[in-house]
Amino acid sequence: MKIALFIICLICLTLNTNAQKTLKAFHSDDKFVIDGYFNESDWENAEIATSFVQLNPFPGKNPSQNTEIKILYNHDALYIAAICYDDPSKFSKILSLRDDFNANTDFVKIIIDTYNDDQNGFTFGVSSMGVQRDAKIISSTELTELNMAWNSAVQHTDKGWQIEMKI
Repeated sequence: MKIALFIICLICLTLNTNAQKTLKAFHSDDKFVIDGYFNESDWENAEIATSFVQLNPFPGKNPSQNTEIKILYNHDALYIAAICYDDPSKFSKILSLRDDFNANTDFVKIIIDTYNDDQNGFTFGVSSMGVQRDAKIISSTELTELNMAWNSAVQHTDKGWQIEMKI
């Protein structure tokens, strides 16, 4: 499997604004179990993206809580880990159907710029309640009719919520 050296990551807490980060994915020989717990040893050494900005209620401002993203890959898939620090009583508990984005949900969204043109690629997202959203991006437009086969798991912790994805 060919993995692009650069992957553009976006953390989306609501709609309308994005905080872009470029993060290098490292190869891993671990056997992954997608359970939202990051028990695989290579997560400890993966590069971390932090310092995102909020989308709502103050677009572009520093968030009240931090988020960390890590990316690994092997011959089977791309693996993403996200830790969303938050008071467990405050993050969104809204359930919805797959691809039904609600602007009031807490959400992590990863965009993979497969053509390295800032216009086309794929997006994968998971809400704090484990609802998946994916789309193909063509000319910066998200086409959500495409439902790809991928796995994710969310865990709620005393520090917030965390996601593990296998794409």
